[in-house]
Amino acid sequence: MRVPQREGALDFKKYKTDMTHIPSHQIDAAAYLAAIVESSDDAIISKDLDGIVTSWNRAAEKLFRYTSAEAIGQHISIIIPEDRLDEEYVILGKVREGERVDHFETIRRAKDGVLRHVSLTVSPIKDINGRIIGASKIAHDITIIKDAERATAYLAAIVDSSDDAILSKSLDGYIISWNKAAERLFDYTAEEAIGQHITMLIPDELLDEEYTILGKVKEGHKIDHFETVRCRKDGTRLNISLTVSPIRDSQGTIIGASKVARDITTQKSTENALAESNRRKDEFLANMSHEMRTPMNAIIGLASLLERTDTLTEKQESFVRTLKQSAENLMDLINNLLDFSKIETGAIMLEQVEFDLCETVTSVIELVRVKAQDKDLPLRVIYEGDINQYPVGDALRLRHVLTNLLDNAVKFTDHGSIELKVQGLGRQDGKDKLRFTVTDTGIGIPADKLESIFEKFTQADASTSRKYGGTGLGLAITRALTEQMDGTVTVQSRVGLGTVFTVEILMGASRRPEKVEVSPIIPTRSRSKNILIVEDYEANAMVIAGFIDLMGYDYDIASNGLEAIRMVMQCHYSVILMDVQMPGMDGLESTRRIRVLEHEGQQETSAIIAMTAHVQEAQKEKCLQAGMNDFIPKPFDPVRLGDILKQYIPGRAA
Repeated sequence: MRVPQREGALDFKKYKTDMTHIPSHQIDAAAYLAAIVESSDDAIISKDLDGIVTSWNRAAEKLFRYTSAEAIGQHISIIIPEDRLDEEYVILGKVREGERVDHFETIRRAKDGVLRHVSLTVSPIKDINGRIIGASKIAHDITIIKDAERATAYLAAIVDSSDDAILSKSLDGYIISWNKAAERLFDYTAEEAIGQHITMLIPDELLDEEYTILGKVKEGHKIDHFETVRCRKDGTRLNISLTVSPIRDSQGTIIGASKVARDITTQKSTENALAESNRRKDEFLANMSHEMRTPMNAIIGLASLLERTDTLTEKQESFVRTLKQSAENLMDLINNLLDFSKIETGAIMLEQVEFDLCETVTSVIELVRVKAQDKDLPLRVIYEGDINQYPVGDALRLRHVLTNLLDNAVKFTDHGSIELKVQGLGRQDGKDKLRFTVTDTGIGIPADKLESIFEKFTQADASTSRKYGGTGLGLAITRALTEQMDGTVTVQSRVGLGTVFTVEILMGASRRPEKVEVSPIIPTRSRSKNILIVEDYEANAMVIAGFIDLMGYDYDIASNGLEAIRMVMQCHYSVILMDVQMPGMDGLESTRRIRVLEHEGQQETSAIIAMTAHVQEAQKEKCLQAGMNDFIPKPFDPVRLGDILKQYIPGRAA
């Protein structure tokens, strides 16, 4: 409701020049009053008993956006929301009865429509005869206070409804607040907890954590997701994750700490169960590896020995080749499954050692060449660029990557040729950048399969799976190993025109290592032999003995670790080929006891080489810790066995 401005309305700004009707002795007091009103930070308004504004100070202009000229003479309802008009009639009613309204909190609307929270104090205005002629109104802006109260209320509601325990404490560690989730988690009510020291929740052996946390809070640091243990009221221990933040006052001074505690007991239990499950799985895989590799070693080894005989008919030679190829395919399958499992669990650890790059590439080519020759596929190696022959990296993993790619090329190529190009791309970040490119003229890969070809259990299509076999793990393992070596692998292909796989890896640079001459072990006792084979599986002992016969060394065989010790005490052996897992005394304990005998001077030193189907990194480390000199996995590579024997034995025995 708007009312026209009345004549004679009072404007404090003009008051000093409109005082002719006021006695002279009152002029100074009135001027002071007008100055006080005009300089007040609160809106001060006067109105008559009809609600018409008669004065409007500067703070009122600032708060409600109306100038005094706009407001004076208007009805006070210009600043009252429609739904609150009844308040004005109630207030004016009280004023007419001579009552004062103190700190009445309400809402008023500014000229721009913005609603303001205000606290009103309204007093009657009386004339010199004591008659009530109007009302003075002081409006204090409490919008900020109300917003803060609202925010505090929302925050309190959030804290109280949180599923996480939220509490605050002083810098002395005394609890100040305690939400409902804290009551549920720790079983203390708010009344029981507030005022108590936070250490009532902390196990005695972890008390130092609290002082460390408070120290960091006092320095202004936040502690995120700190996993620890706390106690419930009944003493039950909980695994919890803590986030602790400093609490600051309006001046920024740290006055306490807020703590959010989340129960992770179930999570920890699940993690422990998964860890135990992984441990059992790793143990199962280790045992399966041994149990499967041991007979495979015998099958592949015996097939290799038969290949070297001259008495087989052409048909028998074909049978032997098929037997050996089938066994090697099965071994590849076993290796891929075991490698994939180790990659999935993060059990593969890289070895950063200096190695001969050309020798590594050559060993891969020799391994794949037989399969390529069976399909009449030429296999070429090209070296380009500045190549450091002795980089630092994991030669075993690089060999695995190249073997997988070349095997894949041979498998899916029926005609044409296969090429491996090794390129030196110069230095990058202090390392040598190498590129390995495997190119074939095989069946190629459809364009829509190029993105998924590196995913586990994936081959280009079902028909190739049936024709060419395989688990679909080879390329997934290749990518995982390449990425673990901080490298990349990419593929380009067109159906019917072949495929190109490119691997780029950064490897540590080094100079060519000095050649280390290995001092031969020269027996000084009257009785000595070249080699002692310690193997409980008769077929494997037969295979190893067969290859050693071909190499021209003499040997003895022990069927377990204890028998090996007895034989070592009677005869010196330059090399002991020691199986690890054997009934009774295993190879690790036998090695330790042999080393003790040597240390006590009862036996000359022998080179002890582990020959085992356990191929995990942890097993290799155990062998070295027991005192073994080297490690040959089963099925063993006859070439590697021959190289090791040449290293430790100065010449062939008669």
